[in-house]
Amino acid sequence: YAEGTGSCTLVVAPKPITVTVKAVDRKFGEENPAFEIETLAEGTLVGDDTVNGLGLGLKTMATSASNVGTYDVEGDGEYDVNYAVTIVGQNKLTVKKADAPTIAGQEMRFKYSLTGEQTKAFPTGLPAQKGTTTYSISAIDNASGVLTANPTVNSTTGEVSYTLAGKSTYTAGQKATFKVTATMQNYQDAVVDYTVLLINKDAPTVSVNPITVTYTGEPVSRDRITGSATFGEGTEQVTVEGAWKWKDGQALTNVADSGTKTVVLVPPATTTFEEAEPPPPLPL
Repeated sequence: YAEGTGSCTLVVAPKPITVTVKAVDRKFGEENPAFEIETLAEGTLVGDDTVNGLGLGLKTMATSASNVGTYDVEGDGEYDVNYAVTIVGQNKLTVKKADAPTIAGQEMRFKYSLTGEQTKAFPTGLPAQKGTTTYSISAIDNASGVLTANPTVNSTTGEVSYTLAGKSTYTAGQKATFKVTATMQNYQDAVVDYTVLLINKDAPTVSVNPITVTYTGEPVSRDRITGSATFGEGTEQVTVEGAWKWKDGQALTNVADSGTKTVVLVPPATTTFEEAEPPPPLPL
């Protein structure tokens, strides 16, 4: 017989393979790292084919602003048509808590004879993207009997409440101390030290005005500080006189020194008032 010809349908099916994404982690606020595939077993790919040649773009829905947790990694793009690729990427990106912010300790000063309930707001300085935050109090030391009972903290707002016992006589160094911890979703815990210190003078309430100056090459003079100081409430409130000064150790000369600064009101030595700083620091 002579040669015969005919036609048929040829189907070359893509080879099914499974690739697994390497697990990676980063801190909250950081960009995502590059995603990679675990080393494939010998024979998974055909001939000289390589993982890079598969065209496996990898992506995740997580961004630098995504909350702490685990996120899936999935394929993004057209794969090599010679392979039917299954990507195992569930929970392969872990977003961990960022480093805790540093917040200065809080000192509340009261005349030794003062009694009554007091409150103190949690200081500023927590990140805006801190996520769900709760507050707790610990390490309470009230051995001096400065407070009538242990202080408490509002677990939602961080406001501290405590009641001064009042002393009939002044003894230097009498104080109560405790810690308040802000437990944040996206940052490590911020722990703030609090001190309630008894003094033998009254502590005035101070407020100051922002200062705007033009660069001269000289430190900003304390004469530019303006504000007011009072003591008491209502009809019993009095104005406290004194001289303003900059708190030591602050840069006050260059444009780059602009920012929040701390000033101190120094009442005359003959008065019953102590030096006082305004909260929050002064914008310069």
